[in-house]
Amino acid sequence: MIFQTKSLLSNLNIFSLKENAASIKALLLSILPKTFLQELKNLESEKAIELFQKSIPFFYYTQPKTTPSSITVVVIAKKRERFNNTSLLTYYLRNFLIIGKKLPFLAQRNLEFSLSENGPSFILQELTFRVEFKKELHQVLKRMPLAIAHLKTAAQKNLTSSYLLEGPLFDRNARLLTIFEYLYYLQNKKLFSTDNLSLHFNRFLLHLPLEYLSVRKSRHICHIFSSHLFFTKKIKRDLYTMPYLHHIKTKILPHTLQFSVGIRHVLGIVVTLNLKNEKELFNDSNLLKAIETLLPNIRKVKDSFISYQDESILNVYIEIEKYSGKQFTRDEIKHLNTHLSYELNDHIEELLQAVFKPRNEEEIYHHVIKLSKLLNSSKDLPKAILLFDEQQNNYLRFVCILVRPILLDDPSLSSQLTELQNFGIHFTQTKITGSLDNAYVKEASIFHIHLKKHPFLRKNYSIDLQKAYIRILQELQKYLGPIDELSKKQQEKKQRLLRDLQKELTKLSKTEEFLLENFFYSLWQNNNEWYNLHYLKKLFQLFLTAQKETILYKQSHSFFVKSDEQALSIIIAAEDKECGDEIYDYLNTIQIDTQSLLTTCVSYQGMQYFGFMYHTFDIKKRTLCQEAIKQGLFSWIQKQQKHQIVNLPLPNKSQPLLDPKIGYDLESGIIMRMLYEGLMRFSKNGELEYGVARKVEVSEDYKTYRFFLRDCYWSNDVPIVALDFKMAWQKMIDPSFNTMFAYLFFIIKNAKNAHENQCSLDSIGIIVESEKTLRVELEHPSFTFLELVSHWATFPMNSKAITDPNWSKNAGDAHVSNGPFKLSSWKVNQEIELVKNPYYWDAKVVQLQKIHLHFIDNLKKEIEMFENKELDWAGKPFFSLPIDKKLEYKNKKILQIPQGNSTSSLMLNCENFPFTNIDFRKALAHAIDRKLLLKKINCEDNFPATSILAPLMQQASPHFFKYDLDLAKKYLHKALKELKLTKQKIPPLKIQFYNIENWKLIVSEIITQFKQHLMIGKTWLAGSLMMLQAVKKHHRSN
Repeated sequence: MIFQTKSLLSNLNIFSLKENAASIKALLLSILPKTFLQELKNLESEKAIELFQKSIPFFYYTQPKTTPSSITVVVIAKKRERFNNTSLLTYYLRNFLIIGKKLPFLAQRNLEFSLSENGPSFILQELTFRVEFKKELHQVLKRMPLAIAHLKTAAQKNLTSSYLLEGPLFDRNARLLTIFEYLYYLQNKKLFSTDNLSLHFNRFLLHLPLEYLSVRKSRHICHIFSSHLFFTKKIKRDLYTMPYLHHIKTKILPHTLQFSVGIRHVLGIVVTLNLKNEKELFNDSNLLKAIETLLPNIRKVKDSFISYQDESILNVYIEIEKYSGKQFTRDEIKHLNTHLSYELNDHIEELLQAVFKPRNEEEIYHHVIKLSKLLNSSKDLPKAILLFDEQQNNYLRFVCILVRPILLDDPSLSSQLTELQNFGIHFTQTKITGSLDNAYVKEASIFHIHLKKHPFLRKNYSIDLQKAYIRILQELQKYLGPIDELSKKQQEKKQRLLRDLQKELTKLSKTEEFLLENFFYSLWQNNNEWYNLHYLKKLFQLFLTAQKETILYKQSHSFFVKSDEQALSIIIAAEDKECGDEIYDYLNTIQIDTQSLLTTCVSYQGMQYFGFMYHTFDIKKRTLCQEAIKQGLFSWIQKQQKHQIVNLPLPNKSQPLLDPKIGYDLESGIIMRMLYEGLMRFSKNGELEYGVARKVEVSEDYKTYRFFLRDCYWSNDVPIVALDFKMAWQKMIDPSFNTMFAYLFFIIKNAKNAHENQCSLDSIGIIVESEKTLRVELEHPSFTFLELVSHWATFPMNSKAITDPNWSKNAGDAHVSNGPFKLSSWKVNQEIELVKNPYYWDAKVVQLQKIHLHFIDNLKKEIEMFENKELDWAGKPFFSLPIDKKLEYKNKKILQIPQGNSTSSLMLNCENFPFTNIDFRKALAHAIDRKLLLKKINCEDNFPATSILAPLMQQASPHFFKYDLDLAKKYLHKALKELKLTKQKIPPLKIQFYNIENWKLIVSEIITQFKQHLMIGKTWLAGSLMMLQAVKKHHRSN
């Protein structure tokens, strides 16, 4: 709105909102002081504007005498970049004016205006609140002057929202409001840039504990997030030129934590780095140890560590403090800034790869038989063999085979080891293998031992397995007495051989050193004899060649062989461990001496490497062995080709979240529906049908739903029970759990109260009546609750998700789901592989054996891969095909356009002139020829919208106006007459849309139709949201 005048309130010439001008003018006249208005009338225009500027911000509020009533607050202020946020102003007043309660908000009106054509802009904001009780009215009127004083200071000094909202009266939502304001301010100042700022920040928020924001300033949270964002972009650029290096960025942020009892001086440390493969590990322990090498006598601030990943880029943050409580000096901060990146590079840990031993079970039983034969008397010492199995994130896992003499009524071994400290023990089998003298028998036990790994880390973060063996043996002997551990000498022999092999293989990279250790410890031979150093070296070198070439040429399988007069060496690379099973089956069919066959298997970067060394002087046997391995590989390849496998694209914009409790974006949702299933689901025709539920009973008042569950299982063969749903839903409602979907459950009785800490989680209307029966009680009748329980946020939760917070990031058996597929592998930034879940209740109808989801950077790459037959699908829902490709694929008869389940709409702002006039809006509605529009944008196979609802959800009769040009002209003539306008004087219109090619074409055609059909819209402007913001700034500068 523009006031073009020599005095303030006369000769009004309105640019827009003409119908509101009179009420705005009356409002200004009523609230501005009379003496001030009189002074303005006696001044020239420029001096009047100067006086007006000095007099604002101006605040006015009504003072009702009775209750219930409404109270109106009017604010007139300069148009500033960071203090014209109605949401901020409303939020502040609602929370400040009544202590302990939010003031009900009724309505608002906003207006931007100026006092002359090229004069400065001002903002008028009118907010109306409701006051119910007299006591509250008294408090509101008492606190209003204090609120106004606070707001004036913020407006005059152009302070951020943190000045207003970072007090004890304001909650987490207030903090988020201030954070978003500051982030957008930084982005506008071009201090950092990103698309989908809110999407990235919401992902960041999911990793913050509930109380994280309450003790840290909003600006500090912004600095953490924006630093991660900036570093991530920089490292991604660096990876294009140097993909095989670690790139590490750090930032030191000294700040204070604010508690009710005082403040604590801490040092915040922001770190962003890239992980080169899925087996690299970097957590708070690694970060803290790196810091401690530079600054001793420090500790981690409790619950300060944040860690989240974007593709291969890991973002972490930690806060440290001195034990003494003193502040860090400038020299200490400078020292940390200078050396931390180099130190961190030495503290990135690479896990020993999980070892896949195809004959692991056979090997274990071989040891059981061997130990049983060595136990000949009741007086003999227990015999044991200890084998390293695998390294996990924080633990080392060993397999122990122990055979001992016992009486039948002796306590079990598991009961004797229950008090074993610092160990986790899981028994897999105990059996009697024979009898001894004096009523004694031989008891054989097989169990896994989990040992915390950090005491056994060397300085280069490799594992000292010999030290771990000794520690386990010492602990077992504390409870069982002396043990004859047969693998001790063997392990010592292995260690010597490994050291000799390391000396032979000089100039290995850090990664190759880890691969050597992994390769060595996965070696297995039937008689436990070891080949000489020369052949082990040749086999490992062949393995390195296979590993490099397979990755370089992106092969799904490969075959490498070397042979001489004494030995045959073969390395097979394959994507699937089933390849190894097939090869071993073929080896079992031929007559070769298995005592002379040494095997190994290493899993690295999503590939399985199977190694074979066959020692014999007989060339026929070497040839026979080589042919059997080849046949096993070819047999596996043929089986893979027969499998029904589909290749799909996946936008490579961020890492999917495969936890139904926190995943919220489209890509995550699509994958989660492949992995999980809720009580109900939608069929391919869009019809609601039973999922995990086999039957539902609904009460007559639609307030109680009783679900009867099928006999179905998780992918680890554990039954799904009603408690799995109750636990999952309670977790979503829990106020301490950070999720975007808590509101979905507020329809359930007491759910909202529990989320707001007004009652316990146990009082929520989710009742487990039996193992297979779940009753849900609602706050009010709902006819759509069955649709709600098909949403992925309502999927059940396996007990594994409770004990392991990172369960959804694991692949293979470590990831537990209940849908038609399970997560087989996840190659960061490359591919996600899903395989058919054999335990899915409806597995017989699942025809696909595998789904490969390929990370793709852009639409161009998707089309290229689709046309090269590397993808089986292109287009929605992952990418939108351009119009030219739609036409091309339509002519090739490979384009499928299903009946739409969504509509596109053009929304008019009915508060803006001339859309305040209903006849003008009707004229536009009747002037759009939707069939012609679809034809012009080459989308004739789509359907013209006849309702705001999509076709699959539509009511019997259409709701939209049909194309009728005569009626459109009639309504336009009527509207122009009422508005006292001509076609030429209709003000410019700005149509905003998202920067998508199809939308550009649609909006352009709509404006063309308005021009041709109604002869209006010649000055109307269409553009993306970002483009229109740039246009707006350009007009303002001119």
